Amino acid sequence: MVLEKIPYGKQSIQEDDLAAVQKALQDDFLTTGPKIKEFEEKFANYVGAKYAVAVSSGTAALHLACLAVGLKAGEELITSPLSFVASANCALYCGATPVFADITEQGLIDPAEIEKKITPSTKIIIPVHYGGLPCDLEAIQKIAAKHNLIVIEDACHALGARYKESKIGDCTYSEISCFSFHPVKHITTGEGGMITTNSQDLYEKLLKLRTHGINRNPEQFWYKDEGQWHQEMQELGYNYRMTDFQCALGMSQLTKISSFVEKRRELANKYKEAFKNFPDLETLDEGKEQLNSYHLFVIKVKNGKIRRALFEYLKDRNILCQVHYLPIYLQPYYRQKGYKPRLCTKAEQFYEGIISLPIYPGLTDQEQNKVIVDVRRFFREEKNMKILVIGCGSIGKRHIKNVKALLQESGEVIVYDASKEALEFVKKEYGVRTVDNLDQALEEADGVFICTPNHLHASQALQAVKKGCHVFVEKPLAHTMEHVEELLYIAKEKGLTVTCGYMLRFYEPLQKVKELLITGTIGKLYGAIVQGGYYLPDWRPTQDYRKNYGAIKAQGGGVILDCIHEIDYAYWLLGEAAEVFCYAGKQSNLEMDTEDYATIAIRLKNGIILHVHLDYLQRSYSRSCKIIGEKGTIIWNFNNHKVKVFDAEKKNWNVSTKENFDFNTVYQEEERHFLDCVAGKALPRVTGEEAKHGLKICLAALESAETGKAVKIQ
Repeated sequence: MVLEKIPYGKQSIQEDDLAAVQKALQDDFLTTGPKIKEFEEKFANYVGAKYAVAVSSGTAALHLACLAVGLKAGEELITSPLSFVASANCALYCGATPVFADITEQGLIDPAEIEKKITPSTKIIIPVHYGGLPCDLEAIQKIAAKHNLIVIEDACHALGARYKESKIGDCTYSEISCFSFHPVKHITTGEGGMITTNSQDLYEKLLKLRTHGINRNPEQFWYKDEGQWHQEMQELGYNYRMTDFQCALGMSQLTKISSFVEKRRELANKYKEAFKNFPDLETLDEGKEQLNSYHLFVIKVKNGKIRRALFEYLKDRNILCQVHYLPIYLQPYYRQKGYKPRLCTKAEQFYEGIISLPIYPGLTDQEQNKVIVDVRRFFREEKNMKILVIGCGSIGKRHIKNVKALLQESGEVIVYDASKEALEFVKKEYGVRTVDNLDQALEEADGVFICTPNHLHASQALQAVKKGCHVFVEKPLAHTMEHVEELLYIAKEKGLTVTCGYMLRFYEPLQKVKELLITGTIGKLYGAIVQGGYYLPDWRPTQDYRKNYGAIKAQGGGVILDCIHEIDYAYWLLGEAAEVFCYAGKQSNLEMDTEDYATIAIRLKNGIILHVHLDYLQRSYSRSCKIIGEKGTIIWNFNNHKVKVFDAEKKNWNVSTKENFDFNTVYQEEERHFLDCVAGKALPRVTGEEAKHGLKICLAALESAETGKAVKIQ
């Protein structure tokens, strides 16, 4: 399911989170209770620090960290301009001055630039782990040690990230680390934050500062003789506490942090693969000593002038991206304080081209595919597209001719066939480039039409996706399940289209039937009868039918797999199959070793009973279906392109006819759609998973015919 709007970030709240909060609300303490200490200890244990202090936000964490190390008026804090304003505001809260050091190509503060900005007034360095990507902490620590400075990590983006052998937050390279639990972060407490440190002195200061500067330790009281109720405000602090029910949510979320980070990294890898070698975009890559936890997935548009157009284009398609960030010193407040443009030129150039794409654990494959397709669609056209056609049989020739016409001057059709004679024919007939090395042809192709016998489909499709090609497989997807799962897995990982040549989904009368079913024209559906057949020797009268793959079992022939169009459109119209029973065999004297006649009964998951008849024996080509519902009946006939609807209440038939029908237009629409998929302009109308389900139905029918038993679809 695709959300109506796809945000750049979103919390992931599940039933166990809700239960944890509800239980905390029923406990004795809503705030300043035992859940706070429990959450702090679990968080410290996760990141590998000695101490943790829960606070009300990431901003509060940065403010208290600066207070705890004694930042004061007249001192300076060096940080990155590419961050949320809190990374610098924390200096202003203390009366100190933020100083900005420019960034690297990864969007991270540059240690060499930090060195340039150090003055006698410098006290703190705050490196920002931008988007979840760790800074060069070792280099920053060495600079800090050289100049006797304090390092406070802004790790609000980086829970779950690693630098070398260190987990961000363990304070191996810093005095303090600060985290945020805002809803778009890795885990959430609604609002909230955490400070980690290995210093007991800093830990005790942070505890006091978090609660108004109040001390409850009798050994440290000014007034020694007061009663047990006594507590003292010994310095100016703040109410930066977190509630117990927030901590309960935080603890529940923390149990899932590993899976959350793993999911974010999976999503990021899919984006990177989809945009790999994409000329208009760059992604931020990890170094060998960095593990990115991907709070953000940032792309850089090489032509920054079109960044706004891309942002608005995606917004118009309900993809709500964001830009992180306008350099802090360009914010109006900072400009009014005297900060000037061009202070950090690399940060400004970086900002001009970046967009953050949606990334969060609940982002579905379908939603991410939509994002990828729409980004590609914005940039890519069909120009210079190279389409490879594998196989020069009758259907291959049709694709060669049609695709060449569709591409015109904006691309090239390349043809491969194992037969040199076939290649010579198409080269002369259609004026296309032919190749005799499939592996080399796949290296340069963007998309591939596979038009070979059924038994070659899956292996050739697998070879193509491994080379990074989008794939159109002439029906069926395969003749067994071998290679199918691997094929679809690799295609999914690489963001490639795998689709199947079920051209009846592009046929207007059947689209009309689909619309009638969606709108409930005949009410609840009970059952359907689908039939298709033709006389195999007449199908291609100039060829010997005995050499047609449909007549050869070893090549994946037989009427069930060959006439899979009927299975596919029935499944498309009516729903997924649950159980199949089939009678099939050889009824005629045709010289072939496959079944020429099949009657298949299919129980769908929604309870509809489907009857499918297929044969190679009808002397008159025939294809039709009848769908039976509580309010009427729909009949479609391919031979006259009519759709008839019987209205049970009015007792009449409504008939619509597709006039002057040219079936090649269906092929052209199907081919145009695949070119759009290759160009990133569309999602496949027939997905690889749908093609797999249709294949499973056919294989179940063959199994049932052999065993005489019904077969359940797994």
